[in-house]
Amino acid sequence: MQTKQQQLEEDIRTLKKYKKLVNNCMALQCKHCAYTLMKENFQEHIQGCMKEQDRNRASILVPQSSGGTPFGVAPGQHPP
Repeated sequence: MQTKQQQLEEDIRTLKKYKKLVNNCMALQCKHCAYTLMKENFQEHIQGCMKEQDRNRASILVPQSSGGTPFGVAPGQHPP
């Protein structure tokens, strides 16, 4: 129990340092698209950018409809 409390207190200290850093900066860089934005616009940007990145990632992971053919085999061809 004591170690859990110490871990939580350490997390709080880390978050306070991060909050200070963000509050004192002039601009932040998005880790998804590498744009540098004023801190006032960053929160709005990061929400949209994360959604766009998730969409892009999902479109890469979902295979295109191939009409029942195996990957790399064109319709009308037989696999080797």
